[in-house]
Amino acid sequence: MFKMENFINKNISAVNKNNSINIKFGKYIDNSIFDCTLKKKKLDYFIKECSKDGIKFTKGDTLCVYKILDYSLEVNNNKIKYITYKTKDYLIDNYNSFNILITLDNIDINTSNIISVYKYNSITYIQEFIYNFNNIFTVILKDNLELDNDMNNKNQYYSLTINIKKSNTSIFKYLDKIINIFNKC
Repeated sequence: MFKMENFINKNISAVNKNNSINIKFGKYIDNSIFDCTLKKKKLDYFIKECSKDGIKFTKGDTLCVYKILDYSLEVNNNKIKYITYKTKDYLIDNYNSFNILITLDNIDINTSNIISVYKYNSITYIQEFIYNFNNIFTVILKDNLELDNDMNNKNQYYSLTINIKKSNTSIFKYLDKIINIFNKC
Protein backbone atom coordinates (compact mmCIF):
# COMPACT_ATOMS: atom_id res chain seq x y z
CA MET A 1 0.00 0.00 0.00
CA PHE A 2 2.88 2.37 0.76
CA LYS A 3 4.22 2.24 -2.83
CA MET A 4 0.74 2.89 -4.21
CA GLU A 5 0.20 5.87 -1.89
CA ASN A 6 3.51 7.41 -2.95
CA PHE A 7 2.69 6.94 -6.64
CA ILE A 8 -0.78 8.48 -6.29
CA ASN A 9 0.46 11.38 -4.16
CA LYS A 10 3.22 12.07 -6.71
CA ASN A 11 0.83 12.06 -9.70
CA ILE A 12 -2.55 13.21 -8.35
CA SER A 13 -1.93 16.84 -9.31
CA ALA A 14 -1.78 15.80 -12.98
CA VAL A 15 -5.27 14.25 -12.93
CA ASN A 16 -7.79 16.11 -15.09
CA LYS A 17 -10.09 15.34 -18.02
CA ASN A 18 -7.09 14.28 -20.16
CA ASN A 19 -5.00 12.50 -17.51
CA SER A 20 -6.16 9.77 -15.18
CA ILE A 21 -4.72 7.40 -12.62
CA ASN A 22 -5.88 3.84 -13.14
CA ILE A 23 -5.39 0.84 -10.89
CA LYS A 24 -5.72 -2.50 -12.67
CA PHE A 25 -5.87 -5.84 -10.90
CA GLY A 26 -4.14 -8.87 -12.38
CA LYS A 27 -0.84 -10.65 -12.67
CA TYR A 28 2.64 -9.31 -13.39
CA ILE A 29 4.36 -11.43 -16.03
CA ASP A 30 7.42 -9.35 -16.96
CA ASN A 31 8.40 -5.70 -17.49
CA SER A 32 6.34 -5.40 -20.65
CA ILE A 33 3.40 -7.70 -19.84
CA PHE A 34 0.70 -7.32 -17.19
CA ASP A 35 -2.23 -9.71 -17.48
CA CYS A 36 -5.45 -7.93 -16.42
CA THR A 37 -7.72 -10.91 -17.05
CA LEU A 38 -9.72 -12.20 -14.10
CA LYS A 39 -11.98 -15.20 -13.69
CA LYS A 40 -15.74 -14.65 -13.61
CA LYS A 41 -16.02 -16.66 -10.38
CA LYS A 42 -13.58 -14.28 -8.64
CA LEU A 43 -15.47 -11.18 -9.82
CA ASP A 44 -18.82 -12.67 -8.83
CA TYR A 45 -17.46 -13.30 -5.33
CA PHE A 46 -15.98 -9.76 -5.28
CA ILE A 47 -19.40 -8.27 -6.14
CA LYS A 48 -21.02 -10.37 -3.41
CA GLU A 49 -18.45 -9.25 -0.81
CA CYS A 50 -18.78 -5.60 -1.91
CA SER A 51 -22.56 -5.74 -1.47
CA LYS A 52 -22.04 -6.78 2.16
CA ASP A 53 -20.18 -3.47 2.65
CA GLY A 54 -22.87 -1.43 0.88
CA ILE A 55 -20.98 -1.16 -2.41
CA LYS A 56 -23.48 -1.64 -5.23
CA PHE A 57 -22.58 -1.81 -8.90
CA THR A 58 -24.87 -0.45 -11.61
CA LYS A 59 -24.95 -1.69 -15.18
CA GLY A 60 -23.22 0.80 -17.44
CA ASP A 61 -23.01 1.14 -21.17
CA THR A 62 -22.17 -1.58 -23.63
CA LEU A 63 -19.23 -0.46 -25.74
CA CYS A 64 -17.78 -1.75 -28.96
CA VAL A 65 -14.04 -1.09 -29.16
CA TYR A 66 -11.99 -1.55 -32.33
CA LYS A 67 -8.29 -1.85 -31.41
CA ILE A 68 -5.61 -0.89 -33.87
CA LEU A 69 -1.99 -0.81 -32.64
CA ASP A 70 -1.81 1.83 -29.86
CA TYR A 71 -5.20 3.45 -30.37
CA SER A 72 -8.81 2.45 -30.34
CA LEU A 73 -12.08 3.43 -31.90
CA GLU A 74 -14.92 3.31 -29.37
CA VAL A 75 -18.56 3.12 -30.41
CA ASN A 76 -21.16 3.80 -27.74
CA ASN A 77 -24.82 4.53 -28.56
CA ASN A 78 -23.83 5.24 -32.19
CA LYS A 79 -21.32 7.89 -31.02
CA ILE A 80 -17.77 7.29 -32.16
CA LYS A 81 -14.60 8.34 -30.33
CA TYR A 82 -11.06 7.97 -31.62
CA ILE A 83 -8.89 7.42 -28.54
CA THR A 84 -5.13 7.31 -28.10
CA TYR A 85 -3.54 6.30 -24.81
CA LYS A 86 -0.09 7.22 -23.60
CA THR A 87 1.20 5.96 -20.27
CA LYS A 88 3.21 8.72 -18.62
CA ASP A 89 4.19 6.80 -15.48
CA TYR A 90 3.46 3.40 -13.95
CA LEU A 91 4.04 1.23 -10.91
CA ILE A 92 3.51 -2.47 -10.32
CA ASP A 93 2.76 -3.40 -6.72
CA ASN A 94 2.48 -6.86 -5.18
CA TYR A 95 -0.20 -8.17 -2.86
CA ASN A 96 -0.76 -11.66 -1.46
CA SER A 97 -2.35 -13.44 -4.43
CA PHE A 98 -2.38 -10.73 -7.09
CA ASN A 99 -0.59 -7.67 -8.44
CA ILE A 100 -1.82 -4.20 -9.29
CA LEU A 101 -0.69 -2.00 -12.15
CA ILE A 102 -1.07 1.70 -11.40
CA THR A 103 -0.73 4.03 -14.37
CA LEU A 104 -0.88 7.72 -15.06
CA ASP A 105 -2.42 7.79 -18.52
CA ASN A 106 -2.80 10.61 -20.98
CA ILE A 107 -6.01 10.07 -22.92
CA ASP A 108 -6.65 11.97 -26.13
CA ILE A 109 -10.26 11.71 -27.30
CA ASN A 110 -11.10 12.99 -30.74
CA THR A 111 -14.72 12.95 -31.90
CA SER A 112 -14.36 15.05 -35.04
CA ASN A 113 -11.39 13.67 -37.03
CA ILE A 114 -11.81 9.93 -36.85
CA ILE A 115 -9.38 7.79 -38.82
CA SER A 116 -10.95 5.13 -40.99
CA VAL A 117 -9.25 1.76 -41.02
CA TYR A 118 -10.33 -1.48 -42.64
CA LYS A 119 -8.40 -4.03 -40.62
CA TYR A 120 -8.39 -4.12 -36.83
CA ASN A 121 -6.27 -6.11 -34.42
CA SER A 122 -9.45 -6.97 -32.55
CA ILE A 123 -13.02 -5.96 -31.87
CA THR A 124 -14.16 -6.10 -28.26
CA TYR A 125 -17.67 -5.81 -26.89
CA ILE A 126 -17.53 -4.55 -23.32
CA GLN A 127 -20.30 -4.53 -20.73
CA GLU A 128 -19.40 -2.27 -17.82
CA PHE A 129 -20.59 -2.45 -14.23
CA ILE A 130 -19.76 0.70 -12.27
CA TYR A 131 -19.52 1.89 -8.67
CA ASN A 132 -18.87 5.63 -8.32
CA PHE A 133 -17.52 6.76 -4.95
CA ASN A 134 -18.49 10.44 -4.47
CA ASN A 135 -16.84 11.41 -7.79
CA ILE A 136 -13.46 10.67 -6.17
CA PHE A 137 -12.92 7.31 -7.85
CA THR A 138 -14.86 4.80 -9.93
CA VAL A 139 -14.61 1.02 -9.71
CA ILE A 140 -15.26 -0.51 -13.13
CA LEU A 141 -15.92 -4.22 -13.70
CA LYS A 142 -15.79 -5.24 -17.35
CA ASP A 143 -17.13 -8.28 -19.15
CA ASN A 144 -15.05 -8.33 -22.38
CA LEU A 145 -15.87 -10.41 -25.45
CA GLU A 146 -13.04 -10.15 -27.97
CA LEU A 147 -13.55 -11.10 -31.61
CA ASP A 148 -11.07 -11.49 -34.45
CA ASN A 149 -11.37 -9.80 -37.87
CA ASP A 150 -13.67 -12.57 -39.09
CA MET A 151 -16.02 -11.95 -36.11
CA ASN A 152 -15.08 -15.27 -34.50
CA ASN A 153 -14.98 -15.45 -30.70
CA LYS A 154 -11.32 -14.98 -29.83
CA ASN A 155 -11.48 -14.56 -26.05
CA GLN A 156 -13.85 -13.74 -23.21
CA TYR A 157 -12.40 -12.28 -20.05
CA TYR A 158 -13.21 -10.06 -17.10
CA SER A 159 -11.32 -7.13 -15.63
CA LEU A 160 -11.37 -4.76 -12.68
CA THR A 161 -10.11 -1.18 -12.78
CA ILE A 162 -10.24 1.71 -10.34
CA ASN A 163 -10.17 5.11 -12.01
CA ILE A 164 -9.09 7.93 -9.67
CA LYS A 165 -10.76 11.22 -10.56
CA LYS A 166 -9.50 13.56 -7.84
CA SER A 167 -7.68 13.73 -4.55
CA ASN A 168 -9.38 13.40 -1.20
CA THR A 169 -8.04 13.07 2.34
CA SER A 170 -9.75 9.70 2.84
CA ILE A 171 -9.06 8.21 -0.61
CA PHE A 172 -6.52 5.68 0.68
CA LYS A 173 -8.91 4.41 3.34
CA TYR A 174 -11.50 3.58 0.66
CA LEU A 175 -8.97 2.25 -1.87
CA ASP A 176 -7.59 0.01 0.87
CA LYS A 177 -11.13 -1.23 1.57
CA ILE A 178 -11.67 -2.19 -2.10
CA ILE A 179 -8.26 -3.87 -2.34
CA ASN A 180 -8.85 -5.82 0.89
CA ILE A 181 -12.22 -7.04 -0.37
CA PHE A 182 -10.55 -8.20 -3.60
CA ASN A 183 -7.78 -9.85 -1.59
CA LYS A 184 -10.38 -11.95 0.29
CA CYS A 185 -11.81 -13.33 -2.95
